[in-house]
Amino acid sequence: MLFKYRAKNSQGQMQYGTVEASTQDMALTVLQRHNLIPLSIEEVKQEGILSKQITLGGVKGKDLVIFSRSLAALFDAGVPLVEALRTLAEQNTNLKFKEIISQIAEDVNSGLAFSKALAQHKKVFSQFYISMIKTGEVSGNLQNTLSYLSEYLEKEFNLQSKIRAALAYPAFIIGVFIIVGFVMFFFVIPNLTKIIATLPQENLPFFTKLLLSISNSSATMMFTVLAIILGGLGFLIYFLRTTEGKKIWHQTQLKLPIFGKLFKNIYQARFCENLSTLIKGGLPILQGLKITGDVVGNIVYQEIIEDVAKAVKIGNTIESVLSKKEEFDPLIVEMIAVGERSGKLESILKKTAEFYSMEIDRTVTKLSSLIEPILIVILGIGVFFLLAAILVPMYSAMTSFI
Repeated sequence: MLFKYRAKNSQGQMQYGTVEASTQDMALTVLQRHNLIPLSIEEVKQEGILSKQITLGGVKGKDLVIFSRSLAALFDAGVPLVEALRTLAEQNTNLKFKEIISQIAEDVNSGLAFSKALAQHKKVFSQFYISMIKTGEVSGNLQNTLSYLSEYLEKEFNLQSKIRAALAYPAFIIGVFIIVGFVMFFFVIPNLTKIIATLPQENLPFFTKLLLSISNSSATMMFTVLAIILGGLGFLIYFLRTTEGKKIWHQTQLKLPIFGKLFKNIYQARFCENLSTLIKGGLPILQGLKITGDVVGNIVYQEIIEDVAKAVKIGNTIESVLSKKEEFDPLIVEMIAVGERSGKLESILKKTAEFYSMEIDRTVTKLSSLIEPILIVILGIGVFFLLAAILVPMYSAMTSFI
C-alpha cells in the first residue's frame, strides 16, 4: 500500500512525500528509520478505472535513452538525484513518462532506494536496467553506472532504428502494391473485363482468361478471403503470445533463409553487450548471466544462457557450454575463451559486441539493396501480366476491324 505523509526532519524542516509499506505502522517505522518525525500519515486510495487521469502515449525507447543520458549528465554535474529527477519530469513532453518520473522522484524523496522506485514501473524499466542501478547503489558508483546505461541504451536504440529503417522501405512498397492491386481488381479491371468479355472467348490468350476468372470470382470471394485473413492473423497473434508459440517463432527466426543470420547476429551481439555492461557495472557473473538471459529477447538463447549459468555455478567455463551450441558462432566462442583465460572477459565481450554490431549493419545494408531489385522484378511481373491480359486481346480486336 502507498501512504502519503507529512513529517519534520532533524532540522525541523517540513517534508512531504509518499512511502510504500504493508501497513500504516510499517510506514511509520520506515519514516522513523529515516530520522523523520511523522505529523500525519494517510493511505493513498487507489483510483477506479473511470477516475484515473488520462495520459497520452507510451514510453518509447527514445524516451528512455534521453532520460538516462540526461540523468547521467545531471548526476555528473553534482545535482542531487531527487532534484535531477524532478527537473527531468518538468521538462518531459511525454505525459505518461512525466507522471512516472515524478512518482519515482517522490518515492526516492520518501526514502525508497532508486532501484526499488524503478522496480515499481517494470513495464518501462527492464530487469537489466533495475539491476544495473542497484549495483551502482551498492558499489557507490551510481554516476558511472548511469553513464554505462545511457551508452548501452543508445547503442541498442540505434541498432533497432537501423533495422526498422531498412525494413520500412520494402514494407511501404509492398503495402502500396497491395493497395494498387486491390483498386485494380475491384474497380478498374471489372470495367475493362466488360469490354474484353464482348470479344470472341475462344481467341483470348491464357492470361486474359485467367484475369477474367479472377475478376468474376473476386467480388464474391472478397469478404470470405478477408474474413479468413483476419481470422488467421488473430489466431497467429494469440498463438505467438503463448509460451509455446513464442518458442516456435524464436526457433523459426534462426532458420529463415535470408533473415536467419541477421537474427542470430542480433541475439549474439545483445548477449555480449548485455553481459559486458553488467560485468563492467560490478555484477557477479552468475547474476549477470541470469539477467542477460531474461533480456536477450529469444527463448532459444535464453535457455542456452541458463545452461551456461548452471555450468558456471559448478565451476565450468562459459566456453565449455557455448562450444556445443550451433546458435553461437565459433568466433564468439573462441573470443569468450580468450577472455576467460586472460581475465579480460568484459573487454573481450565489448569488442565482440562491436564486431557483431558492424556485421548487423552490413547485413541490413545488403538486405536493403537485395530487397529493392526483388520488389522491382515482382512489380514488373505484375505489370507484364496485366498488359498481356488486357492490351493483347484489345489490340487483336482492333486490328481485326482494320
